[in-house]
Amino acid sequence: MFDGAVRWADLEWIRNQWDGPIALKGVLRADEVEVLFDSGIRRGSDIVTALSLGAHAVLAGRAHLYGLAAAGAPGVRHAIGFQHGRVPPGRLPVGDGGHCDTRSHE
Repeated sequence: MFDGAVRWADLEWIRNQWDGPIALKGVLRADEVEVLFDSGIRRGSDIVTALSLGAHAVLAGRAHLYGLAAAGAPGVRHAIGFQHGRVPPGRLPVGDGGHCDTRSHE
């Protein structure tokens, strides 16, 4: 059976394998956990779906990188506009100010 517990001996092993910097963060309570969604984001509707399922943030950088590589800053603007424009109107949250509020926070 898999034991997911991490012990100080595990950190010592990692240190012996890696001489670079190590960031160590301990989660002691459930309210310390921040849920980030970082996989499979292709359309704006994917972002809305991830947020509605409880993600606190969505990491959608790949499309922006493709846009940057293809056309520089205009390509990034196109990628952002494509994701924003692909959200079906019926899938937008009402906007209660919670973590799933997709309104602009400028």
